[in-house]
Amino acid sequence: MGQIISQDNLILRREKWKGNGQCVVFVSGTFDLLHPGHVRLLEQARSHGDVLVVGVKSDGSFRSHPQKNDSEKNDPEKFGVNRSRPVTPSAERAEILASLASVDIVVEYEDLSTASLIARLAPDIIVEGGVPTAAAQGQGLGQRLGTEVTGEATREKQTPKVVRIILEPGYSTARIIERIQQVSA
Repeated sequence: MGQIISQDNLILRREKWKGNGQCVVFVSGTFDLLHPGHVRLLEQARSHGDVLVVGVKSDGSFRSHPQKNDSEKNDPEKFGVNRSRPVTPSAERAEILASLASVDIVVEYEDLSTASLIARLAPDIIVEGGVPTAAAQGQGLGQRLGTEVTGEATREKQTPKVVRIILEPGYSTARIIERIQQVSA
């Protein structure tokens, strides 16, 4: 079973893993209303290294950041702040994620972006899940962060490998919510 830890504790553990030559994989998201698509993404992410660290977006960060639902991912005009989500509080999402066999560590982050957490953690591999689109090609996390992801001043500069995993169609939190609303109507 995985553990939920603070970012500071995570960085201390990272030094130990690095010293042991372990490959650290990082994936982040909201992970609201966990579904098979999330589980499969995390299992695939875990297969790329020795330690899987999952960053969970805080409730406040999610609510203050413009969101788009899965059916609108390719339409930039359909962004909006969704104050009703996440449905599950971040502490509960972290607990559920930590219970998965594929997950070693869960850490919550407040920032709108994972860039500062990634810079501190300096993972060997960053996993991105998503739907491939022409606009998104070449604009992944690795490029948005620049060519190097650097940690604290004492850590060597490192360029993590970015692995993109195509999300399985048919699974999304938005679809679960739509089904609940249909059943409730």
